[in-house]
Amino acid sequence: MITEFFHNRLGRISLAPLDVSDHPKTSLSLHSILEAKRFHGDMRIHKYNADHSPLFLYSFRFQPAVELRKQHDRNSLKMLLVTEGNLNLRLGTNERLFLPIGNFCVFRSDNYHIELPDNCNLKYLLYNVEPLAKHMKIDGFVEGRYSISPAMRSYLITILQPPSELEYPEQWLSLQLSNLLYYLRAEIRRSEIVGGKRNHQADYALAADAIIRNDLLSNYSAEEIAGMLGISESTLSRAFSEYFNMGVAQRRNQLRIEYGSELMLQSDVQLSEIARLCGYPNVDTFRINFFKINELNPFAWRKRYQAQTRRMTEKA
Repeated sequence: MITEFFHNRLGRISLAPLDVSDHPKTSLSLHSILEAKRFHGDMRIHKYNADHSPLFLYSFRFQPAVELRKQHDRNSLKMLLVTEGNLNLRLGTNERLFLPIGNFCVFRSDNYHIELPDNCNLKYLLYNVEPLAKHMKIDGFVEGRYSISPAMRSYLITILQPPSELEYPEQWLSLQLSNLLYYLRAEIRRSEIVGGKRNHQADYALAADAIIRNDLLSNYSAEEIAGMLGISESTLSRAFSEYFNMGVAQRRNQLRIEYGSELMLQSDVQLSEIARLCGYPNVDTFRINFFKINELNPFAWRKRYQAQTRRMTEKA
């Protein structure tokens, strides 16, 4: 997937290769790093080898807001997954998607625009879905914007923080991407697509969900979130209820418990600190809400699943 970038004021951006050996070691198979620093900011592209198709990690830092035009050598079906920051993706003249952290989109275009805000610090993964999907004999990747499911998030974290040693890094990365594609397709099927067109109700719900997910310490009301999105509270409440089958407060509680579960699996942080990081006023409130969702108290849940997770990591 050959890439060219064009700055909206400076024209074509020249990308220079960097010496891979001069950068922090990774257990993944790092093919190359490209960098550009000729404007008010910098950008890097890391290319990682994997069976069927490479995985790209794009990093951008810009001071003023900027629009980049991106051109590929082929019109393939791509998955763009935001891991830090946010962007507006413009496909043609009409389709414009806001993608905050925790969202991804599937699209087919060889020429599109990326709009970056002031003081941008953005990272996203880009992957050509078609070769691996063909190998896996799966289809159904409908173009559009979606929210990352908890299952997808676990594989994403594993890719971004791989084991320190991998005997077969290209095969390992392909396996993680295969799992990611399975859950991606499941998320697409779960989302609301009407007549092959984007359902804007789902867009509103996903955008609101991203605001909640990215600031779990805040207790934004439905009215406040609707104001951020430029829609009415009734529109947001209807969209949220239809997509998630729950209200904003219930969804926030669900996301807080998911985040707390991840912290319990990946660390030995005390429950009182986890409760604080999740936005709960005290550990008792965290315990009550955790039990409602998982039907286990946090201590018993952590004991059961943390040991299981460590065994899986050791095998990997």
